Amino acid sequence: MNIKKSLNLKTKSPMKTTRTRLLLASALLVAAASVYGQTISSVSPTSAAQGESVLVTFTLSGNVPPAGAPPSSVTLGTISGTSVNHDSQYIVTAQFAIPAAEAVGWKDAAIVFTPPMGNSITLSKTAAFQVTVGSGVAASFTGTPTSGSVPLTVSFTDASTGTITNRLWSFGDGTTSSATHPSHTYTNTGSYTVSLTVYGTNGSNQATSAGYITVRPVLSPGNFVVVDTGQTNCYNDSVQITAPAVGQGYFGQDGQITANPPSYTLGTNGLIVYDNHTGLTWQRSPDTSGDGSITASDKLSWVNAQARPALLNATNYGGYSDWRLPTMKEIYSLMNFRGLDPSGFDGDTSLLTPFIDTNYFKFAYGETNAGERIIDSQYASSTMYVSTASGELLFGLNFADGRIKGYGLTLNGSDKKFFVQCVRGNLNYSINQFVDHGNQTITDEGTLLMWTKSDSGSGMNWSNALAWVQAKNAANYLGYSDWRLPNIKELHSIVDYTRSPDTTASAAIDPIFNCTSITNEKNVTDFPWYWSGTTHAYYDGTGVWGAYIPFGRAMGYENSTWNDVHGAGCQRSDPKGGSLSSYTYAAPNGYYNTDAPQGDAVRIDNFVRLVRTTSVNEDTVGDGISDAWRLKYFGSATTTNATSCAAGDPDTDGTSNYNEYVADTNPTNALSYFRIESITSEPSPTVSFTSSASRVYHLYYRTNLSSGSWTNVPTQTDVTGNGGTATLTDPSATDTERFYRLGVRVP
Repeated sequence: MNIKKSLNLKTKSPMKTTRTRLLLASALLVAAASVYGQTISSVSPTSAAQGESVLVTFTLSGNVPPAGAPPSSVTLGTISGTSVNHDSQYIVTAQFAIPAAEAVGWKDAAIVFTPPMGNSITLSKTAAFQVTVGSGVAASFTGTPTSGSVPLTVSFTDASTGTITNRLWSFGDGTTSSATHPSHTYTNTGSYTVSLTVYGTNGSNQATSAGYITVRPVLSPGNFVVVDTGQTNCYNDSVQITAPAVGQGYFGQDGQITANPPSYTLGTNGLIVYDNHTGLTWQRSPDTSGDGSITASDKLSWVNAQARPALLNATNYGGYSDWRLPTMKEIYSLMNFRGLDPSGFDGDTSLLTPFIDTNYFKFAYGETNAGERIIDSQYASSTMYVSTASGELLFGLNFADGRIKGYGLTLNGSDKKFFVQCVRGNLNYSINQFVDHGNQTITDEGTLLMWTKSDSGSGMNWSNALAWVQAKNAANYLGYSDWRLPNIKELHSIVDYTRSPDTTASAAIDPIFNCTSITNEKNVTDFPWYWSGTTHAYYDGTGVWGAYIPFGRAMGYENSTWNDVHGAGCQRSDPKGGSLSSYTYAAPNGYYNTDAPQGDAVRIDNFVRLVRTTSVNEDTVGDGISDAWRLKYFGSATTTNATSCAAGDPDTDGTSNYNEYVADTNPTNALSYFRIESITSEPSPTVSFTSSASRVYHLYYRTNLSSGSWTNVPTQTDVTGNGGTATLTDPSATDTERFYRLGVRVP
């Protein structure tokens, strides 16, 4: 009888029963929150002084949310934490800035999790953290410039607060100062940590900025080697083809041109890889756990990615302690377009080819067992998109699908995670040295590539772009017949990540170039996308897509609106040909690809900027003086007169322009000429002189000026100058008397 009554109640009153169960579940949730409320087991450190900033680690216990679930708040008393991380289930970290006026005493710790559905869960610990009496002063400083070539003079400004009785600066190179706003000159290359300690009546406070100053070697031509894409196959608008000949369609594409093919040396410890072209040294693997396996758990949030180099440096990883996060241009040097895009692939990933050389570097596709896509192999750079119109975007490189994109720092309410592969060495890599020749051409002395100052002025499909280049060569455009459509890495070398349409009202390129203005899909003034000669090939062997770079906004149709979804300076792919009608139209003015996660805009007709390979010593006039040197001192690279000709001597110092060019001295300044400044004899004879970073020097000796010949001093031949005062030393001098002679040549 009781059983039947129960059954009848369930059948006749389902809504009542369901509501009862929901109320019961809610009560249980509240009870659980109460039972497990005291789940912060420890806090470290347990104290900090007024005015200090401290990273606090909370260790949790009990029934806590899983890793990745972001706390909605982390507090110490009324002080809120920032840069909160919950990468491990039982560990939460947060940065706290203790106000200088904060009440002294013990503070309760609390962490609140607010799930999408259900009640908030609060984890707490009473009297967990103590605020102690502060010094009454808070250290802060700025410096300008923070990077440059040696020697670098930096002006520091003390921005500290409070009543300061004394201060001590440490510049990171072993020198200190007690001045309020000191100026300091760094005479050696490297990365320097600067600290300022200020003293008050109740104590002191210190501000430290790790790697704050970067001092690079003096720039020299060719410091920014663009490594080849590695692409050797040729394609038409859809499939692979035999390499076309001059005059045929599709001639001049990336697969036909090779320069600086990838070349690496694996470190003997198996941990690092040296790039023989760029001079950069890389971690071999993004395996942050060190367990020998690359998985989703090795990926880091942006905050933890920024902290990664310090961890490597603390352990002298691979024998070095100067690791850093790579810039977008540095990590793109590793991009290899032998890779095939696996988008849409669902099978054995061992059959795929990534966009990085796996003969030297360790790599893994996305971990599908962890809920990732195969293409989820995004690597963090240190380059943030300067525009925040679409939120904060970090430029990252995907070695799985072969693209640069601007990624949001969060994904589905949690921190977006990236692989991290740190780099060291060659601080001058990726620095452009543009020279406008005044004849509509611009040379980048960093890459030794010459570009057209202006673009094509209109868009065209990929095959027409290649044909347009051939037509320009046939016409000896701007005096040259060896122009080409740049490969994607060459094109990327002229991106300027400090510029964008939203922040500088310009394209993401140095203003020395001209960029045609366009109206984009949102009917907003913008700048073009530019074709490369590189095909973005797919795993099925097709070559329908061509790689391009937006120097304007990288538009996409997302959430029913047009936005700059990936940032000016990203690298994507567009159909080489066909009709826009094959794609989806969205008002007011564009088409997009519905298969792209963020609705990437489709244009097909993109612009062209021509490139050709030059050399540091290119000599259009033909008199032995390079175009760049003549332009620097006489205003014209390709014309000459009695003043600027090789035999000219405009400063009347008795040295011809040609000899001044060989020595790289100033032909318009009589006090600038090639000479030995001084010679010292102890402990070994040393010759001092003013050098050029783009010249090489030789030291010769002889023991008798009336007979005999000049002899090279061992190890002192073809020594590159440093751009300042240089020295050459003769460690083997054993004669009673030696005479010295200094030689210089153009390398």
